[in-house]
Amino acid sequence: MGALPNMETDILLHNLQRIIQENDRLKKELAERTTKAETQNDKISELLQRNQRLMEQNNAFLEKSSNTFEASATHSQARIQGLEKEKALLATQLSTATAQVELLQTTVTWLKTRELELDQQVAALHDTEWKQKKDFEDVTLRLTGGLIMQQATLSIMHPVNSHLYYKTVFLYLYLTQNLHQFCVYGVDMLHVT
Repeated sequence: MGALPNMETDILLHNLQRIIQENDRLKKELAERTTKAETQNDKISELLQRNQRLMEQNNAFLEKSSNTFEASATHSQARIQGLEKEKALLATQLSTATAQVELLQTTVTWLKTRELELDQQVAALHDTEWKQKKDFEDVTLRLTGGLIMQQATLSIMHPVNSHLYYKTVFLYLYLTQNLHQFCVYGVDMLHVT
């Protein structure tokens, strides 16, 4: 009976030592985990601070970009409006210039047609003038020939009238501007006394 309490005491001591060792181990693990948790908390805090700075920088960048974009958009809009006005002005000028070109082309066409008509009229007038001149020369030659024959007959019949004959021929040829006949008969008349 005396050995049994000793055994129970040994068991209790052994269990107590095991519990103490387990408790020490758990305390050590708890301390290690607490240290790790504090380290992780520090890292998390640092990451949160870093994230906050990045968010602030990102917000500042976005705000700056937004302002830059807004200014650029405003400038672009003003530029677009200016270009649209310039385009409208150029379109008006082009329309006016096109109308002027069409008018000038129509005028040139009319002038060419008119020039052709006038050339045809001038050619017709030249032909008419040439024909009239030819007819006039033919009539003049016939009349001159007839006058010369009459004056020749008169000069034969009345020699005293020969001087009057040459004067008549000279005056007639001068008035009709037949230079060839004038030169021929004019020289002969100058020798008449």
